[in-house]
Amino acid sequence: MPAVGFICPDGTKIRFRDCLSACRKGRRCLSLPTLRFISRQREWQGIPSVTQLIKGTRQAFLEITRPYFIDPKSRAYSLLGISTHGKLETPVDDVIWLSETPLTLDLGGGLFTCTLSGIPDVYDGIERTLYDYKTSGSYAVAQAINGEKREWVLQLNAYRLMIEGLGYKVDRMVIQAIARDGNTWIAKKRGIDEAIVMIEMPRMDDNEVISYFRKKAEALRKALDTGYAPPCSDEETWGGKRCEKYCDVADFCRQMEKI
Repeated sequence: MPAVGFICPDGTKIRFRDCLSACRKGRRCLSLPTLRFISRQREWQGIPSVTQLIKGTRQAFLEITRPYFIDPKSRAYSLLGISTHGKLETPVDDVIWLSETPLTLDLGGGLFTCTLSGIPDVYDGIERTLYDYKTSGSYAVAQAINGEKREWVLQLNAYRLMIEGLGYKVDRMVIQAIARDGNTWIAKKRGIDEAIVMIEMPRMDDNEVISYFRKKAEALRKALDTGYAPPCSDEETWGGKRCEKYCDVADFCRQMEKI
């Protein structure tokens, strides 16, 4: 299931409907329109998405099956990213906006037939280039520049296969990244000296991409069938950093580990 509520600044958990009807503290931590927007969740429809499968299987499993709460202020940078997407979506000849167009990729048969869903950002038909917009910390951006951000490579290649399935040719895949801590000394130390960084993603073998996502889809299906998912890998947890600050279901993960 998706998130069911917010974590208030004092640590209290409150359901979305209760928060939106009236603030329990009498003064909202964020504006009502902002809270309404953050509270919108996508229900699990049984078809795994690209963004789900590039996460660890346990994280994706728990996000589907557990009633978790989120800190609305932790969504500040995702709001910035959404705002950026919206402002860039101006009709241009030969540019196809795909940010509201769910696409699919057939992962083949085997133990079960599986379809992968995804929502790419934009395809430029003149340059034959697939672009994906990211708003991220300079650490992740530097990783991508150095070829160490494998999940972004997999994500873009999955989107490429979806777009090619529509009959378009994709010659290049580019991440247009905004480092949210750009212009700071730590960003510059990491080699990020521009506000917007263009990062070309390498083209992977089609079979390798399909094999990866099929394996992850099968692992997620097994977890849903058995009620248990193995711990995420060190790479999937960013060396533990995701568990500490960036995983909404970390508490459920720790409970599962004890069991």
